[in-house]
Amino acid sequence: MLVDRDRQAPTTPETESMTTLKPTWAYLIAALAGAVGWLGIGHLTHRREAWDSSLYFSWFLPSIALIVAGLGFFAPHRPWRWAFAPFAAQAVVAFIQSPTANLLPLGLLVFGFYGALCTVPAWLGTAVRRHITGTHGPSG
Repeated sequence: MLVDRDRQAPTTPETESMTTLKPTWAYLIAALAGAVGWLGIGHLTHRREAWDSSLYFSWFLPSIALIVAGLGFFAPHRPWRWAFAPFAAQAVVAFIQSPTANLLPLGLLVFGFYGALCTVPAWLGTAVRRHITGTHGPSG
């Protein structure tokens, strides 16, 4: 049986009562959280790059993990996207701030690593939703 991953799973009475975010909103929330976090931490700690501050690791990464888990819950179709969006936005902001940074290629790898790491809470958010609703279809 072929599955079209771009189509949403059929709705049931249990899933109709669940709120679902459109992917556009989930992308926007994730990207804004990433960009605002990068700029905010840099501004608060007077650092050029947010990850030069311990606040990035002690507050921002756990906060993004919670946001991504929430997005996985409310936008469960292909939840891995919500894990990479904040770090893609951070990469764009970092490039705009310093387009000639010689360590930017390494930074892109680190952003990719953090995105991959945050797929875990994204999948967990989706798993919790599926457990609550009793649906177990593919999530992408």
